[in-house]
Amino acid sequence: MVTRIPAAPNPSHPQVAVMATSGVHLRLVATAILCFLLAIFVQINAYGAFPTREVISKWAELFQERLLVDLDKFTGIKNLEKTYDDLRKAKLHKIDGHALVEKMSNDITQDLKKKLDALERLVTEAEKKVIGYKYDPSIKKSDVNFVKLKDFEDNDRRLVYSEKYKKGVNFSYSGVHIPVEIWDESLEILNGLKWTSQLDEFFIENIKNDSDLMWQYFGSQSGFMRSYPASQWIIIPRKPNFPDLYDVRLRNWYVHASTSPKDMLILMDSSGSMHGQTMEIMKIAVKTLLTTLGENDFVNIISFNSTAKWISCFDTLVQANRRNKQILSKAIDYIEDGNMAKLSVGLEFAFKAFAQFKENRSEPYAGSECNQVIMLFSDGGTEEAWEVLEKYNSDKTVSNFFKAYCFNLNMLIS
Repeated sequence: MVTRIPAAPNPSHPQVAVMATSGVHLRLVATAILCFLLAIFVQINAYGAFPTREVISKWAELFQERLLVDLDKFTGIKNLEKTYDDLRKAKLHKIDGHALVEKMSNDITQDLKKKLDALERLVTEAEKKVIGYKYDPSIKKSDVNFVKLKDFEDNDRRLVYSEKYKKGVNFSYSGVHIPVEIWDESLEILNGLKWTSQLDEFFIENIKNDSDLMWQYFGSQSGFMRSYPASQWIIIPRKPNFPDLYDVRLRNWYVHASTSPKDMLILMDSSGSMHGQTMEIMKIAVKTLLTTLGENDFVNIISFNSTAKWISCFDTLVQANRRNKQILSKAIDYIEDGNMAKLSVGLEFAFKAFAQFKENRSEPYAGSECNQVIMLFSDGGTEEAWEVLEKYNSDKTVSNFFKAYCFNLNMLIS
């Protein structure tokens, strides 16, 4: 395996500058030119008369000098020339490709093993701590020592800039993030914060064992998150009074760790009884459900009343990636109510869709091949559709949604 050294470029060739110039840099150069022209007009007005040839020549020289400085600064042409000059001194030598790949493989394996060891250590210790913790029904906020990430301010003295993290951090303890809709003085939150505070010593130990380790997180099913090392929480987008919408339970890494891959069909009741506020609540609920799905999941949405149909251009289950979820989310907005709800029609459509998906999938690994789930969103009805369940799901291959996954929208409103 021989390395190839590229030919040295001609410094006067215009392509060199173009290669290193981004759109932002060009805008900056254009801005400099406009400012210079504006300055010329200002000076012309100051003269009161058109300037002489000598004055214009002096302006041109100043403009040329400033333009060359800005071009060098924004295009990086000098650094590019220096890089190629250094390569001219390089020597060719043979490289054992197999040995190089083997070394890279060993290095990556060792690095990943360190990360896996750190994760397993945290899991083991977290299990020990939660088992040994005694729930306190009378706990108060003053009984728990924790620091909210959002309480850190710009240039906070508790934070020290770290080149590794590219921001101010505190290695002495972890910080806590609690979603805005969760009361931070609830018993569940306070008890959770108290026992998870014991994880700090293991966060610190992991950093000592692996200096390349970056952020460490603990996500709770109650909604709070611990992040080590502690740092200032940045709300994105950074706009005045923009709400903090972050919830660890909706992050892909949390969802993937806490659930198994699944094939999911969502049944949305679009009968006349869903008109108005009930329909809007259902749409919001289904969109929220979509955000919890990751790329290991497959999903599609069916609307039903007296008939059943797909709500989008997808006529089978699709991977729950960002693009597909956006298409489904937009299609939800166009669902309209009408007619009577026939649950048996929607269920039969869903079971047949599962069967067709399994039979006709074009890729051997399409589908989670783990769990099949039907989620029903409805305001209720008079039909129970047990015959459909017995016909298509007698072996219980699809999750019993009546027991766990049926959402009554009237209950949500009241």
